[in-house]
Amino acid sequence: MMHFGEAKRTSIHPDEFKPFLENFQSEFPKVNFMCQNVKPLTSADRNNGGRVGVKSLLKFPFPLSDRIMIHWKYLRLERSKNEHMLFLSEEANDELLNKHHTAQDKEKYVLGRTFLCAYWIRPLSNDSGEVVGSKVQYLFSGDTGGRVPKKIENAVGPKTALDSIQGLIKYVERN
Repeated sequence: MMHFGEAKRTSIHPDEFKPFLENFQSEFPKVNFMCQNVKPLTSADRNNGGRVGVKSLLKFPFPLSDRIMIHWKYLRLERSKNEHMLFLSEEANDELLNKHHTAQDKEKYVLGRTFLCAYWIRPLSNDSGEVVGSKVQYLFSGDTGGRVPKKIENAVGPKTALDSIQGLIKYVERN
């Protein structure tokens, strides 16, 4: 499954998104209604770009089983001036799966895969170069695991992308 969401223009300064990005594990469930929690599994690994292992528990609508995803989280604040990115990937996550995908997880949840999930926040500037807002993009590419009827996948996927963008913007506006 792959879906993409975009807010081409918001009046929110890119730096106002930093608290969400920095506290992703605790804040993402407040933005994405399907996410029950995000649990950190490792500390920041400076030798591998500051990545942190995380386990996400996703609540799926009945009659589908809930999902668990185990992936690396990368945070890039100030990629360039006022540009921020957070992305999740399962690339090279075998050590995480071996250590943190428990027998209880295997019994209770379907394992999903995150090829790439990303928030990209870029500045919008006026003619004089002053930052006046942001462009926010969200991308998810993955395999939700198990059997998901195409009709449900086609209905839920695009809605999830839109909800992820709108949820993030509403979160920042509230905070």
